This record gives sequence, C-alpha cells and structure tokens, in this order.
Amino acid sequence: MIGLKGNKFTKDEVYSAMKEGKLLTLHIFLENVCNFKCPFCLTQTRTFTNELNTEETKQIIRDGKQLGVKTVLIAGAGEPLMAKNFWEIVSFIKEQNLNVIVFSNLSLITHQIAEKLYKNEVAIIGKLNSFKKETQEKYIGNLKGAYEKMQMGLKNLIDIGYTRLNNNHETMLALETSILHDNVHELYDFWVYCRNHNMFPIVDTIYYQGKATESAYEDYLVDYPVVRDAVKRINEFDRENGYTWGLKILNRKGKGVIIGELGLDCIKIGTNLNVDVEGRVYDCFNMSGEGYGNIRENSLVDIWRKSKPYCDGIALHGLCKCRNYVDREEIRKELACLI
Repeated sequence: MIGLKGNKFTKDEVYSAMKEGKLLTLHIFLENVCNFKCPFCLTQTRTFTNELNTEETKQIIRDGKQLGVKTVLIAGAGEPLMAKNFWEIVSFIKEQNLNVIVFSNLSLITHQIAEKLYKNEVAIIGKLNSFKKETQEKYIGNLKGAYEKMQMGLKNLIDIGYTRLNNNHETMLALETSILHDNVHELYDFWVYCRNHNMFPIVDTIYYQGKATESAYEDYLVDYPVVRDAVKRINEFDRENGYTWGLKILNRKGKGVIIGELGLDCIKIGTNLNVDVEGRVYDCFNMSGEGYGNIRENSLVDIWRKSKPYCDGIALHGLCKCRNYVDREEIRKELACLI
C-alpha cells in the first residue's frame, strides 16, 4: 500500500513505541496567521496572545527527538507557509535527521516554493474539501479566487515531482478532506483521484473542536446511511486494487462518524504529542481541554515522563478523542473491531 513519507509506521512499530514509552510523531504549531477562514478550525474560536518563539520551538523538537520522535508535522496554527520562521524551523528539523510533514491549504505554493519544499524533502498534506469551486470556497470563508490558487498549488507540487514514489513505495503528497453535507457525494471520486495519481488519501470526520463544540456536534455530521454507502463503495474500490482495511464507521444518533482516518488506524494517542502555539501539550487534535501541561513550565521530556500519555494510548487505542469517543462501552455494539 502506498504510504506518505514520514507517516508510514507498522503495527509492530506502534505497539513497541507504546510499550517502551516512546514517541513516533510530534505535531508543532507555528505562527497563528492564515489567509483562510475555515469554520471548523480551532483557531477560529481561540485567540493566541503569547506565541512560542523560534528557540522554544526548536527545544520542543530536540526534546521530541530525545523521546524517540521520527517525524515532525507542522500543523498550524494557521497556514504554516505564512509563518516568519517556517523555513528556519524546516531546516532545523532536517538538521536533526527527522522527517518533516507540513499541513497546507496549498494556495501559497508557487513553482519556486514547491521546488524548495521538494529539495528539503518536505512532505505535504494538502487540505481540499471539494473539487467544486463553490463548495470549496464555502468552507474557507467564501474567499473568491482561492480555489484557483489551491488548484495551482496542487499542480505545482505534482509538476515538481511530489507524486513520484520512492523505493519504499511512499509518496510526498497527501490530500485530506473532511466529510461534510456538501461533499459526501464526492468522496469516491476524491479517493479514486488520489489513488490514480499516487497521492495518499485522507478522509475523516471533522474534529470535535472549535465551532463544532459550540452547539450540537451532530449538526455538523452527515447521515449514517449516506456515509456508510460512500465508505463501502471506497472500500470495494480499494479491495479490487489490492488494498484491504476494515470499516470503522459509528452510528452516532443517526449520523456517521469515522474513527481516526478512513483506511488507517489512528496512532496519535500513545505515540504522538501536539504542542500548540502557546506551549500547551496534548496527545491529539482535540485541543479543547487542559492537556498535559505547558512546555514553559516543564520540558516536553518531563511532561511525557510524568504524565505518561502513552498509558492513555494503550487504554484508548482504537478510540478517538478527536471525535469525542473515549468510552469503549459506549460504542462496543457499534464497532466490533474495537472490542
């Protein structure tokens, strides 16, 4: 199966890391600046006034490496390419001999930037909720002209070689989409497009964060039969092409929820830490609570060793904090593979 460079871990690697109390991945957040206004983004409901400086971010990376991190993912808190210290942080990660993956809305990736990213071996997860202009722009704040820039950014990455597979059958490019009322009928075409163009497909349910927690989470979810049928069709396509994975769809009050990411086991809880732009430490993208502490009060190493998030990982493996599913009994009847 095609994997994303820096994000392809075997089950043995995951379980060994959990048992040994080691990290595999570290998500960091740079400057809170973005050219989009995505309604479900955590940054739309939180204000950051005391952001980490570059040296603090570098120390997080050093500590992560000491704890076993193989890959650093730059996830925000905005569009990473807009952060003033972006290239300095990328260079530092590479100096530590770690993989680097960047989440991006693609709109700022010119040919020159694509070339520089590629030379630095930076894998990209591009966020794209629809190949339809009107739908895509709806979910980024109705910004006119943004769709064309995103498509051009995607083209620039492809042209520079991002979808050429390496010897480990890994691509440098993934596309991520969240299941929404307006795009659920596009999911199959999205998945097939990614598979046919050597892009790693990521399909998920929106995170339980930001505006999704301000009212009923279920209001943002798509009806279970619709999600089920879309996922089953994708599953059949993959099976016909040699990819096998179990269905992981929950029926949450009549709405369909995917645990983790479609076709993958989530390894965030137990082998990953997220450090937000103000230094708070979490184990996944549900960053609405208190977390495990702040790196300005205790080092990442001390937080990891004292709070032992990997113990939560063993207890919660297969569940999903990002979608507010942490009670195994609650979903025992819904998802046999979690029993």
